[in-house]
Amino acid sequence: MTGPAALFAASALLALTPAQSTEQPGASAAAPAPVLADIVGLGEAEARRRLGAPDLERAEGVGALWTYRLDDCALLVFLRRGSGDALKITGAETSPRRRGEARPELAVCLREAMARSGR
Repeated sequence: MTGPAALFAASALLALTPAQSTEQPGASAAAPAPVLADIVGLGEAEARRRLGAPDLERAEGVGALWTYRLDDCALLVFLRRGSGDALKITGAETSPRRRGEARPELAVCLREAMARSGR
């Protein structure tokens, strides 16, 4: 077989051949970006373990707000008391640290908070 048919056959065979892995045994792929669902519903102790201690804490009634002042963003974590008076995360938002900057994505702030806490 020669010409375009041979080229087509060779490329089809290469597509079916498993790729050689250059990954070292035991190495893991990069962790997926954290999302809101990763923290919503966490209790206070687990939230502190994953995110670290907040820089500011404010509680009013059944709600609380934790603020993390990170290098590139502020992470605002909303908590609410559920049954048994336990605080649980209900949501989070981000804010830029400097006036005029765009609001950072939640994944960026979550990753930075988790890194700061050693997670």
